[in-house]
Amino acid sequence: MRRQTTTLILAAISVLLVSSTSHAAEQGNLLAEVAAETRLNTTFERIVTAINDKDADQALSMIDEALKVRPDDVALRNARAAALIQSERYEEATEVLRGLLTEDPNLFQADYNSAEILFLQGKHVEARDQFERLRTKYGDMPLLRFKILLCDAISGNNESAQTAARTFRFPTDAPAWYFAYAALAASAGNSAEARRLMDVATEIHGKDATSLFSESIETHMLKN
Repeated sequence: MRRQTTTLILAAISVLLVSSTSHAAEQGNLLAEVAAETRLNTTFERIVTAINDKDADQALSMIDEALKVRPDDVALRNARAAALIQSERYEEATEVLRGLLTEDPNLFQADYNSAEILFLQGKHVEARDQFERLRTKYGDMPLLRFKILLCDAISGNNESAQTAARTFRFPTDAPAWYFAYAALAASAGNSAEARRLMDVATEIHGKDATSLFSESIETHMLKN
């Protein structure tokens, strides 16, 4: 969403710059807007990097500064919730996410992160219910099916987890397919096979496409 907005503003400026100079004031205003948007984009990229590097304190510091300029920015507020979750400040994160969902009940990121809080707290039965709710609400996403499978596997519902794994289709549901079977392998105590499947998925699809899957297994099933 942020990139699309920036592109539209830049396109408008390109049109104005080749028109008559009588619109200099408007051009100046648009240039100022683009400069501000560019700075915000750069800051947001640094925030994402900090969160990926597990530097929640640094991320929160940058987010709080950016929110002084854009207090209603949805992406910044959701990023703040993510950084709070990393810091295990779950109540504060829940409050942020609740506010976002009050404004937009169909904001998937906030809905997903709310369910993830339950998962990280070890409330896997409750988390499963929430991921199932999200699946009904937003559609049959491979990520949500994977999280449901993971909740079952961690809770010891091996039969349900195995049944869920068979719903994944290769290659249509990749990379989730790899991680579904990696979770089953990890649940059965076969860490080597789990890591092999995870490595193959990451090599093919890249870290950006697999991080949500791999972190869940690494943190909760392959701690050693």
